[in-house]
Amino acid sequence: MSSRLWNATMKSILMLCLIYLRAAAAENVGDLRFAGNGAKSSAGRLEIFLGADYEWGTVSHGGFDQKSANVACRQLGYEGAKSFGLAKNSSFGVGDSWWTFLNDSRCTGDELHLLRCHWSAGPCARCDHSDDIAIECSKLFGGAIAHAHNPCTYALAKI
Repeated sequence: MSSRLWNATMKSILMLCLIYLRAAAAENVGDLRFAGNGAKSSAGRLEIFLGADYEWGTVSHGGFDQKSANVACRQLGYEGAKSFGLAKNSSFGVGDSWWTFLNDSRCTGDELHLLRCHWSAGPCARCDHSDDIAIECSKLFGGAIAHAHNPCTYALAKI
């Protein structure tokens, strides 16, 4: 590939990514984030955004396994999960949001987003924040910047 074509391709990809990232600043249903004491971009108490009625809520440990943890980490731009467990047993602590979601989750491990897994609909009525899950993710895909739902993560890593 000529350097002129390469530069034009890179410029186009970067422009599209900038447009995407500006639009992605708004929260979308299914977005994930890490929260809690000492949370960082690769680890923390897992929270999910489920829209105006529910806002942000924690994710329940009911049914949550290694496959679920891998799906969540991949959604955030990581290769997978190093470890997961109850947030109450970690330094991240339990959540203080009104809601706990995704109880009885069952992932095959091939899903691109946690919401694509089978799970009980709506907030978990029998859950409390002692059920919150915490995850530590492994390395980023190709060293790219992680962002939930970010199509640029994979594209930039492959360039």
